[in-house]
Amino acid sequence: MMLSLPQRISSRQSDTIGYKTVVIAFVPGSVASPVSQLWEDEQTSPVDELTSQTGFSYGHAFLERLSTTVNTHLDDPSFSVEQLARASNMSRTQLYRKLKAVTHTTATLFIRDIRLARAAELLAGGLVNVTQVAYSVGFGHLSYFARVFHERYGVLPSQYSKLIT
Repeated sequence: MMLSLPQRISSRQSDTIGYKTVVIAFVPGSVASPVSQLWEDEQTSPVDELTSQTGFSYGHAFLERLSTTVNTHLDDPSFSVEQLARASNMSRTQLYRKLKAVTHTTATLFIRDIRLARAAELLAGGLVNVTQVAYSVGFGHLSYFARVFHERYGVLPSQYSKLIT
């Protein structure tokens, strides 16, 4: 049974949940496609289709707001997902779902990636040592900082500035 666009938006189908129904409903050409087929192909999500077909970045303003909040609290090692959610006026679950839909990553990894990117910038400048960088971007333990930095960039933080120059 094929539903019209207004019927799809107003109906509550058992195989979709809340915001995913709305996102799928507004993807041009998806009305005739079953919802299950849209989610089978992991390489193109409804958000990717919406962005590519309209030229509008779905969550650009949302990501900018989150990035600004994280950068404000960059040096605070206790800054958590709960605090980010509170600053964004969302529940932790809402933040997780929206961030996962837009970036395909979790809130914890989002915060960590922003911290690591800033750490890489500081290390590339070569004016501060690894310990100062780790603490200035909110990592409380140097061994954890070195491990996640190595996972992300493939090189230890102490060697990063040497490779850049």
